[in-house]
Amino acid sequence: MVSALEGHPDKNRVHRAMAHFREAARAMVPLNQVMSAEHLFMACENLG
Repeated sequence: MVSALEGHPDKNRVHRAMAHFREAARAMVPLNQVMSAEHLFMACENLG
C-alpha cells in the first residue's frame, strides 16, 4: 500500500487522511468519542 501511495498525485492529502484516521482509532474509547469524531471528520475533509 505504501508503494502505491508514493506514485499517487495526491499522496500528501492521502497521507494526512491516514494520519487522522490513525488518531481517530487511538481515541476510540468511551471518554474520547468526540476527539475520535473530530479526527474522522478531518480525514474526510482531506480526502474530499
